[in-house]
Amino acid sequence: MNEIIGIDTIKTKKAVVELLEPNLVRIQVDENSDLDADDILEINKAKAELVGEHKYCVVFITPVFGSISPEARALSATREVYHNAISKAIVVPNLGMRIIGSFFIKFNKPPAP
Repeated sequence: MNEIIGIDTIKTKKAVVELLEPNLVRIQVDENSDLDADDILEINKAKAELVGEHKYCVVFITPVFGSISPEARALSATREVYHNAISKAIVVPNLGMRIIGSFFIKFNKPPAP
């Protein structure tokens, strides 16, 4: 169950999804979170509640410590999750997360840059 914190912020089990501007979504994953496909769907649902059918950009902020399952990584690159997305920036705090982000982009080939 998602918790609506503010008019433009939704807290899921493992992330905070925030509408910074009408076309800019910030997703901050909680520390020590292990994201699976269900978590990605929950985050995507929260994002859809905030942006509706408008085009948007995403700033995805990874935790210092955490992981993402192969299924969640693959789901993150689908058109379903990228629906109306213009672009996605992945902000990483360390080299390990940068390697995971680069791996995601190279092998999962998301539909938006």
